[in-house]
Amino acid sequence: MITAIVRYKLPASIDRDACLAHFTRIAPGFRAAGGLISKHFIWSKLGNAGGVYQWETLADAEAFYSGPWLKGVVERYGMQPEIEFYEVFAITDNAAGTVKVHGVARERAVPACAAQARSGPGPGPQEFLDVGQAVLPELHALADEEGLGAEQSAAHRLIGARRSAI
Repeated sequence: MITAIVRYKLPASIDRDACLAHFTRIAPGFRAAGGLISKHFIWSKLGNAGGVYQWETLADAEAFYSGPWLKGVVERYGMQPEIEFYEVFAITDNAAGTVKVHGVARERAVPACAAQARSGPGPGPQEFLDVGQAVLPELHALADEEGLGAEQSAAHRLIGARRSAI
């Protein structure tokens, strides 16, 4: 998963209300963008605007930003946007009550949470257990991919040990 942060300076002729009206008008069209998970349309009092995009892949993002979208931004705002790409390692979704860890380092995430829980400040044992339980299905899948049973998974053993300590 990729996060792209796009920013551009608005011309003086485009104030907050005009920016809001434009974003409201174009937002539905982003539903057709291939590989786009979500977009947050952003504006600041400093006269900047843009978006925070979540993409399935970097290739999806790069294809989008090199197409007609770029031409439209340059025509509308008179400048090339600043675009920065980030690989997403983890997502804490408070509305859904979940933590999702991405990538090959997933199994290392739970021990890292344990270390933070022990060192404080930060999550205590119950919060660590909650995070561990949230990523446990992914850790089981990773262990299966690596030919390990759930009982052999380091993260699974660590969660079991912490559960018995609480």
